Amino acid sequence: MNMPGSPTALVIALCIYIASAGFAHGQDTGVQTFPKQDIPEIEISIDQLIDALDAKDVHIRVSSAEELGRRGDRRAVSHLIRSLQDKDWHVRNAAALSLGMLQDPRALQPLLSALKDRKSKVQESVREALSSIMEEMKKRNDVEPILALIENEDSDVRMIAVTSLKGIKDEKVPKALVSLLDDQNESVRDTAMEALKEMGPDAVIPLIESFTMNDMSIWIPAVRLLGEIGDNRAVEPLILALKHPARILQYEAAKALGKINDPRAVEPLIQALSDNDTVVREAAAQSLTEIGKPAVEPLIEALGERDLYVLTSATMILGTIGDVRAVEPLVDLLRTEALEHRSWMLRTELARALGKIKDPRANDALNILASDIDDEVRETALWALEEIEQGESR
Repeated sequence: MNMPGSPTALVIALCIYIASAGFAHGQDTGVQTFPKQDIPEIEISIDQLIDALDAKDVHIRVSSAEELGRRGDRRAVSHLIRSLQDKDWHVRNAAALSLGMLQDPRALQPLLSALKDRKSKVQESVREALSSIMEEMKKRNDVEPILALIENEDSDVRMIAVTSLKGIKDEKVPKALVSLLDDQNESVRDTAMEALKEMGPDAVIPLIESFTMNDMSIWIPAVRLLGEIGDNRAVEPLILALKHPARILQYEAAKALGKINDPRAVEPLIQALSDNDTVVREAAAQSLTEIGKPAVEPLIEALGERDLYVLTSATMILGTIGDVRAVEPLVDLLRTEALEHRSWMLRTELARALGKIKDPRANDALNILASDIDDEVRETALWALEEIEQGESR
């Protein structure tokens, strides 16, 4: 039946019945509802509620739209979709919220179109409905429609799609998320990174494959994620990234290799100790320190280099690792530096490293530095001798 414009008994009953529910969505629609009162039990069918969506009275249209959502009957979906075009925004808002409650995929595209509604409140309700529908699609592992939304022009829709993709086991998902690592919206980028990190090993190959995209804005977060995931399949690609001309990529690759902690990275990281960029050198040194004992022998070999950057960094790392295998090579270098006086900083770091290792075989060489021409070298040598003495007394 078609709802008449005049207030028939059914129209009045319908309005009182639904208004007494207090707009179950909890939204302030601006439409005045009836006060709570004793009302008779009235059976109103789905068909009557659908017909009421065409009523002239906005109260009835809003109340009918909301009640259809509460009823959960998907026969109402197409009619609620039509109500997204209602001339009154309160009705459009109620229709969007009810479509979210019904969680029917048929409403996805109409709701996307409704994002352009001139009323911000309706837009907000549409986004809420889209999120609800995509959550239902996620439960059914219906991935394709969600994947299609990651290219939507509305960043909120992309955000909802990315959030919905989290936790889905499908090979298409990590590839799609990788493509969002250069999204214009920071929240979308961050959420995509979080989702990829949670995927762990499943995300490794798509992240490695991203290096073929020739897009630095994707490479950098991809390198970071490979480090966070810590899968050794990423070692060789990260070593290649370490040799890339871009300093920021070298820096991120150096850090990532330290997190993975694979001995294959030791030699390339030692080579990076001679980089012209201080930040890259420091990242390489930190990663070698994290790799620890597997790096000791290659670092000892590096003490034969003439590059002061390499010598100083290798000395500092060996001191931090604290392996006694480094004592005699460090002592030999110290004796050479005590004669050549190439760098006060290197002599200082040699004394500090030997003080950290606390091996008495270093005492004679440290006594030489205790009379060095540089104040800091002398002070560090004396500190190292004291450390060794205290270590022997324990």
